[in-house]
Amino acid sequence: MKWEIEKENLPIVGIVPVLAEDYEMNNEYTAKSFGLDTLASMMNSVIPDAVKKTFVAIQSVNLELKIEKAYAVVVAAASAAAATGVVPIPFSDATVLILEQVAMLAGITACFGLQLEKATLTAIVSSTIGTAGTT
Repeated sequence: MKWEIEKENLPIVGIVPVLAEDYEMNNEYTAKSFGLDTLASMMNSVIPDAVKKTFVAIQSVNLELKIEKAYAVVVAAASAAAATGVVPIPFSDATVLILEQVAMLAGITACFGLQLEKATLTAIVSSTIGTAGTT
C-alpha cells in the first residue's frame, strides 16, 4: 500500500506505516503494534510551532518528545534562576526563586499533560525550600 501511495507523488512529508494496536489473526498469530512513535515524531517536525506544545502534551506514544520539551523548560528556568542569583538585590532572592520554580514545575507538568493547581505547586516548592533550610 505504501508503494501505491508513493507512486501518486502527493505533496506530503512522508508515509508512515502504522498498526495502532496489536492485531490477532486466526487465534494463531498476533501482529504487534508499530509506527506510532515515528508518526508522532514526523508530525511534530512539520506542525506549526504554535501548536507543538499542545501536540506534545496530548500525544501519548512518544515519551521522548515530552522529555525534550520538559528539558527545554528546565534549561530556561535554570538560566532565569542563575540570573537571579548573579544580580545583587537588596532582599532575599528566595521569593523570586520560588516563583521561578513554580513556573518551571508548571511548565514540566504541562509538557506531560498533567494538571496541577498553582497553589499545589507553590506548596510543593515552599515545603521543599523550608525543609532544605532546616538541614
